[in-house]
Parts: sequence; structure tokens; C-alpha cells
Amino acid sequence: MNKFVSNIITALILIFAQGLFFNNINFLGSINPFVYVFFIAYFPLKNNRTFFIFCAFIYGLIIDIFSDTYAIHAAATLVISFLRPNLLKLFLG
Repeated sequence: MNKFVSNIITALILIFAQGLFFNNINFLGSINPFVYVFFIAYFPLKNNRTFFIFCAFIYGLIIDIFSDTYAIHAAATLVISFLRPNLLKLFLG
């Protein structure tokens, strides 16, 4: 299977899992697990960075639609995707 197609399938599975299951789990009344960040953390570095930042923003907007939040996840995924290469260089060398 093509790597691009497998990344899309992974993203869709994580979106639906977050929207249907993990948004309903509350640890200690207020802590929710966010598994959708897994996609941003493990996206390949060799792809186009601008395309990745745009996809992360759209990805966050879709999570916001499921979560009924006002662009909080979109802003978070945008910042994470923008800082990710620099943080990987800083911590992993």
C-alpha cells in the first residue's frame, strides 16, 4: 500500500476514534485523552512542510467539529506542526 494512502487511513481512524470514543472519556472529571496528536508526531519528515502544516490545521478543525470547541485543536495542531522539526532537532540531534 502506498505510504500516502496509509497516512490518510491512519488519520481518518484517529479522527473517528477521537470523535466517537475518546471525547467521552474523562479521567478525574476533566482530563481527556487526545490520541489524534499521534498522527502529527509520526508524520514523515521528508514531506513538504507547508503541506503538512496545512493538513495539520485542517485535521485540527475536523477534531474541533467533533469536539464542539472553537478552533482550540486547530491552533494546537498548527503550533505543534510548525515547531515539530525544530523540537526534533533540539531533542534528538
